[in-house]
Amino acid sequence: KDDNYIEISGEINRPGVYPFSLNLNLEDIILLAGGVRKNATLNSIEISRVNSSENSLSSSEVFYIDIDPCSRSSKTY
Repeated sequence: KDDNYIEISGEINRPGVYPFSLNLNLEDIILLAGGVRKNATLNSIEISRVNSSENSLSSSEVFYIDIDPCSRSSKTY
């Protein structure tokens, strides 16, 4: 059984499970899932990763990233 997959959910057009590939980046995954919804908040995206192998216990990591270009701007409006 192949356990290498990516699951994407939240304010995405087609949430679901997609095959994992080493050359995928976050933008690719979002595009595979049909892009973000119109009112999606992009300044606090949670990425959870579960690492497991047949010989050891599973471990997980959680990352929070900001991909909203407006929140990274140095301009004040």
